[in-house]
Amino acid sequence: MGGLNGLELCREIRMRPPLKHTAIIAVTQLSDAEYWRSRLAEAGAIGLVSKPMNANSIVEIERLLSRCDPA
Repeated sequence: MGGLNGLELCREIRMRPPLKHTAIIAVTQLSDAEYWRSRLAEAGAIGLVSKPMNANSIVEIERLLSRCDPA
């Protein structure tokens, strides 16, 4: 990711006007998902999905995207 971690990348995307309203869903293998979920939300992500992904992960992504404003 060009030397950026996920939090930095979210912040960078949010600072760019053309990308300001892009839906960001983080995918992580980190074990402390709730801690990262709140930090990523502060950085602009709409949600977090944990690896390994499965059918429930796809349902979660669909749920997160359905809450987005279709700007």
